[in-house]
Amino acid sequence: MARTLFVHWALAAPAAAQGPRLLQNSSAELSEAVNSIFAWYSDAQGCYVYFHDVGDDEDPAIQGSPFRRSVWHTTLEELLAPGRVIFLLKAWRALGSKRTLAAATSEVSGNKREVLTRERSDWLEA
Repeated sequence: MARTLFVHWALAAPAAAQGPRLLQNSSAELSEAVNSIFAWYSDAQGCYVYFHDVGDDEDPAIQGSPFRRSVWHTTLEELLAPGRVIFLLKAWRALGSKRTLAAATSEVSGNKREVLTRERSDWLEA
């Protein structure tokens, strides 16, 4: 059964990982930008991550796979802030969610599984 999703706001951020390079002149400016993006994603009901370079035959469990090599895993505010994340492949087919792919995402990003899945969120309050 197909589901219809209504999206009120969308952000396309192909250069998200380049943000820190663009703000090298001011650590205060960088900190403000990261905190602002983190808050924006935290307020979202969900986030869709489109991998333009990950094909339909992708297996995230395989070391060195395109999913695991993606620079997206280095953008912490986009990885950690949203409670719900759906990963989409090149053909716009769902690969899985942040929860179902938590083991692979944890290995690649270096973030603990319980933090990624919000089973442990006390780090947000610190």
